[in-house]
Amino acid sequence: MNLLNLPEEPTNLRKTRRVKNAFRTSVILAMKLYRMFGTPLVVSFLSAISGAQSSLGPPRSSAAVSNQVNQPVIAQQSPYLGSVSSERLHPGVLELTLQDAVDRGLKTNLGLFLSGTTAEKSHAARRQVLSELLPHVEGSLRESTERINLRTLGIPLATLPRTVDVSNSDARVNASQSLLDLTAISRTRAAHSAEDAAQSDYRDARETVAVAVSNAYLAVLAAQVRLDLAQTDLKTAEALYQLAKDRENSGLSPEVDTLRAQVEVQARQESVIDANNTLAKQQIVLLRLLGLDIHQPIHLTSPLTKESFKSITSEDAYEQALASRQDYRSTREQLRSAKLAKHAAELERAPKIGVAGNYGALGTAPGNAIPTWDVGLALRIPVFEGGRIQADVSAADATLREKQAELEDIRTRIAQDVENALLDLDSANKQVEVSQAALGYANRALTQSKDRFSAGVTNNIEVIQAQEALASANEQWVNSLYGYSIARLSLARATGTAETTARSLLHSPASANSAR
Repeated sequence: MNLLNLPEEPTNLRKTRRVKNAFRTSVILAMKLYRMFGTPLVVSFLSAISGAQSSLGPPRSSAAVSNQVNQPVIAQQSPYLGSVSSERLHPGVLELTLQDAVDRGLKTNLGLFLSGTTAEKSHAARRQVLSELLPHVEGSLRESTERINLRTLGIPLATLPRTVDVSNSDARVNASQSLLDLTAISRTRAAHSAEDAAQSDYRDARETVAVAVSNAYLAVLAAQVRLDLAQTDLKTAEALYQLAKDRENSGLSPEVDTLRAQVEVQARQESVIDANNTLAKQQIVLLRLLGLDIHQPIHLTSPLTKESFKSITSEDAYEQALASRQDYRSTREQLRSAKLAKHAAELERAPKIGVAGNYGALGTAPGNAIPTWDVGLALRIPVFEGGRIQADVSAADATLREKQAELEDIRTRIAQDVENALLDLDSANKQVEVSQAALGYANRALTQSKDRFSAGVTNNIEVIQAQEALASANEQWVNSLYGYSIARLSLARATGTAETTARSLLHSPASANSAR
């Protein structure tokens, strides 16, 4: 079959096919992010994938779909996408490594701040319960005068006045101490475990912040690479347009070749515009996470590369997750707190022993006050509380069973997270290798197509198709690098080492491999 007689594929069909391929890849990455930290934090990724098709032409229909998907998510935006402070503009361009970004995010992130206040409230609750076991001391000073009707007291002596004035001056210190309160002791232990759980939740929030900041940082890097590739594609399209124009002027090619090349130039220009817009929006997301002014110029110095790492088996990863994941520790502490709370409810039937006393000076006036004191020991034995104790035990038992179920569930969920992360990482690693090979083939195909067109062997349909194939290969290459880094973050999140991994994720100073 003569390739010169092949009909040209309609431009709208080519764009539709490319948009579908890019959107399918983006959905896979979005699902990985969903497994890492839930729906709200996928907002920044959904913004990133809106620029995923920037080098493939203007994705008009997919943008509308993206807006429809994003609207309900934005309305329920996670606090981990916000910050508690906004710094003023720094002079010049602020350079940021990934480690710098993570450090800033941990200082200003709104979700982490709210988690910290929750931990402080838990500490205050423990102190409040502990106060039941500590001595209570208070002082009082009282001066009073009253007139008493003696007849109302049953004193009908005629020789006494009907009323008498009585003055009282009393300065006193009162003290009380619980000697035996098993319920309060168990409640204090339960509150201490609840505080430990809140502290674990705070450390888990740090992991979430590290993942959110890293994801935003990677999204900006990917958007920047897409912009660079779109600009390179535009330069290539302009050069091919000029070549087609020269051949038309020389009478070697028909005008339709020039028109096709001009259409391709326009498509590449639209791609550059989309890529610029996506990059600007991704930078705003990152600046918000870091508590910086949204107009602050920044330059990310960590390159988007494929960093090697030490492989880990599924069993070792699971054991590491059980030892390191703070949400698992939090659930265990909550279970322990629930057991102690139930025990405290059962001990409400136990006797309580306490001592109370006071010491002070009592008189009719401060000048004639004399020392007085009082001390007593009390034993309290609950007999009938109207069913309150049984109700407390039942409520505590229900909470305990809930926590037991949650602990069993989180063990299974950790195993699932680890397995999913390892599978995703293996797949992402293979995708990087495949995309790099495809990129090399696409570059060679474009070079040969340009040579064939220059030699007059073919028209520029073949060249334009090779351009689009290279643009698609570039897009897959960027997606694979981005997906690989996300997969590494996912594994780190699954094993409870996200903060440490995020700081060294793009540690290598080597520049990213060029797409050309």
